[in-house]
Amino acid sequence: MDTQTGKFIVRASGLGTVTEEMLIKRAKEIAVTNGRNGNDYTQDDFDQARRDLVGFPNTEPTEEENEAPDTGDWLAEGVDKGQRAPVRPARDEQTFAEDLVKEGVEEATHHQMLVGNQETRGEEE
Repeated sequence: MDTQTGKFIVRASGLGTVTEEMLIKRAKEIAVTNGRNGNDYTQDDFDQARRDLVGFPNTEPTEEENEAPDTGDWLAEGVDKGQRAPVRPARDEQTFAEDLVKEGVEEATHHQMLVGNQETRGEEE
């Protein structure tokens, strides 16, 4: 569930700070929607109300997260720099245009040298 998205409504005003009373009121609405008495809302209804109004669940770590093993400071533990990946030459289709440009530049340079030589010979004569 993407909790960062919302929708734009014309002439809407913000909710402001979400209070405990607002959460309880929304939890009661959820309980009624689910076919129960509004005063008999559950913790799940309260959590859903929190997600609806605040946009994210309670950020307190759960029991499972507290019991997770400590993995240490994994950023400092990486000492192996690995190996350099082999360089593969590009396929012919990728270098074809580049080769054409190189050939064209070489031909143009050769042509300019020929024209320059002919002009120099013409001036000497």
